[in-house]
Amino acid sequence: MRRLFWSLGIVSFALAAGSAAWGSARVTWSVSVGALLGAANLYLIATIVRGLLGQGRVKKGRITAAFVAKLLILLAIIGLILLKGGVRPLPFLFGLSNIPLTMLVVAAAGRMTRRA
Repeated sequence: MRRLFWSLGIVSFALAAGSAAWGSARVTWSVSVGALLGAANLYLIATIVRGLLGQGRVKKGRITAAFVAKLLILLAIIGLILLKGGVRPLPFLFGLSNIPLTMLVVAAAGRMTRRA
């Protein structure tokens, strides 16, 4: 999991640097806020999944409630950011969706190291 978070940081930095090179400061801000929120979401999902895969010390109902609460809070934060945060929607969503891109990079890097 640590490798995924390091890769997420690298990909997020590359997206922010690319948007700074080709876009405005507002676009860079939007991509960065989206990437930060996406990383926080991934961390919370990983924590919830770790609890589900635990040794039975955590009640499943509590984990389900935590997941639903995380989802509702995430949707509320996204709504507030888009309405009041001064971000552009498309770059924000691009930054928010950098996790699949990161997973693709990690998978490709793992595949290349296995061949070598």
